[in-house]
Amino acid sequence: MINRMRAPLACLVLLCCTGSAVADEKKELLELRNTTLNLIQILVDQGIINQGKADELIRQAEHTAEAQVRREEKEKVEQSQDKTVVRVPYVPDFVKDEIREELRSELRGDVVEEVMAQAKNQRWGVPEALPDWVFRIKVKGDIRLRYQEDLFDSRNIENTYLDFQKTNKNGGVGRTTDPFLNTTHNRRRQRVRLRLG
Repeated sequence: MINRMRAPLACLVLLCCTGSAVADEKKELLELRNTTLNLIQILVDQGIINQGKADELIRQAEHTAEAQVRREEKEKVEQSQDKTVVRVPYVPDFVKDEIREELRSELRGDVVEEVMAQAKNQRWGVPEALPDWVFRIKVKGDIRLRYQEDLFDSRNIENTYLDFQKTNKNGGVGRTTDPFLNTTHNRRRQRVRLRLG
């Protein structure tokens, strides 16, 4: 018996909890009310609920509807009285671009005039603004960059040429740690020379 009551009651609750209708939809509201009353009457006729419970359901639905209407009216009044709400209309991009360009053109002229007045007052770019000795200084110079590679063939034989200069400086072949010239290992040198005058 309880399971048979759940489905019709669920339908009744769903029908009662539907959103408020607009005033122009009076016909739909009447149809909804009549459908709800007919469902309750069918439940009474089938013996699922008694007439007292049916009347209580109707009173409860009317009470809920009245409370919801009062709450919505109260919210409308509060919204109309709320003066802190600021409404900002949508501004299209092309209007924003036009405003931006107008502001730039107006501000550009003002800024240029202000900078020119400040430059004139502070003597920017005037030759007498700097001491005389600054103009007598002349800086000259040059930079030289050099890159050198000593490349040897991979088929060269090591220790074939004696380094005479190193050998003589050290006092003989026996006193020199490496008396031969390099003939197999490539060398790369980078040199920088800076002169100021």
